[in-house]
Amino acid sequence: MHRNARLLAVGLLLTSCAGTVRAQTATPASREELQKVYIEFLKQEGYVPDVNSDGNVEFKYEGGRYLILIDPKDRNFFALVFPGFWKVEGEEDRRKALAAANQASMGTKVAKVFIGKATAIASFECFVKEPADFSSFFRRALAGIRLAVKTFADEMNKK
Repeated sequence: MHRNARLLAVGLLLTSCAGTVRAQTATPASREELQKVYIEFLKQEGYVPDVNSDGNVEFKYEGGRYLILIDPKDRNFFALVFPGFWKVEGEEDRRKALAAANQASMGTKVAKVFIGKATAIASFECFVKEPADFSSFFRRALAGIRLAVKTFADEMNKK
């Protein structure tokens, strides 16, 4: 390879790597700006969103209370959470819940279930180019969480 071609190849490689690093760097936004993006979309979809005491956007869906977490330090991070959908009581229940959460997480694309102190929590988390981009996959994110919750519940209800 000629020297100029090598330099061009190295330059292109460095440029693409720099773009990757920039894409992973958090871009700040105001809490209110992010809340507005999510609330406007949810209202258009027929939900009744509200901002909770932690500053996250909250709405109800199929009898559950869901949250869109607001991170003003990283406007490119999107997290949809279904907290406390299952109570975990006692050590035996906790072991069973951990196994069920593992099954639900392994069997569901993107949506994951984890066990907190006393409840199971389901989440969908990803990076977006712009905060409003979440609208293109919001319904699928909800469906993924619902599938993970169903899988978890099925595992918990096994004898």
